[in-house]
Amino acid sequence: MINLHTLRQRLEVQGFLGLTDNELKTIGPWMRLTPTLNLIFTVIATALSSIPLLVGLTILMALGAVMPMHPFDALYNYLVRRITGTQPLPKSGVRRQIIFAVGAIWLLLTTVAFLFGMSEVGYVLGGLMAILISPLAIVHFCVLSEGMARIFGPPVK
Repeated sequence: MINLHTLRQRLEVQGFLGLTDNELKTIGPWMRLTPTLNLIFTVIATALSSIPLLVGLTILMALGAVMPMHPFDALYNYLVRRITGTQPLPKSGVRRQIIFAVGAIWLLLTTVAFLFGMSEVGYVLGGLMAILISPLAIVHFCVLSEGMARIFGPPVK
C-alpha cells in the first residue's frame, strides 16, 4: 500500500486535484478500477487478437476521452459504490482525457494491425499498451501523465 503523500502526487499528475485525505483513503483504491479493467481487456483482446473486443475497448477509450468520466468510472459511480458505501470518483480532467484519446488511437492501430494480418505488430502494440497500463493499475503510476508533467508541467487547478 502506498502512503497518502505518494498517492496524492500520482493522482494529481493525472489531473485529480484537491482531493481530501479522507477521499484519498476511501476512493483511492477504487481509482485503479478503470485502469485495471482496461488492462485486463487489453491483455485478453490482444492475446486473442480479437477485433470485436479491440473495437469495443477502443470505443470505451474514445468515450473516456470526450466524456467527463470513463465508462468504467461510471460503472463504479452508479453501481459499485452503492455496494461499497464509498464516495463517487471525481470527473476526469483534461490530462486524463488526453491519455484516453492516446489510448483510443493506440487501440485503433492495434485493431488495424490485426485486421490487416499484421499479427506481430498487433501483439507488440497491444503488449506495449498493457505494459504502460500496468503501473497505473497496480500503484497509480501513469507513465504518460508523468511524461506530460515533465514536458508541460503539473496540471493546474
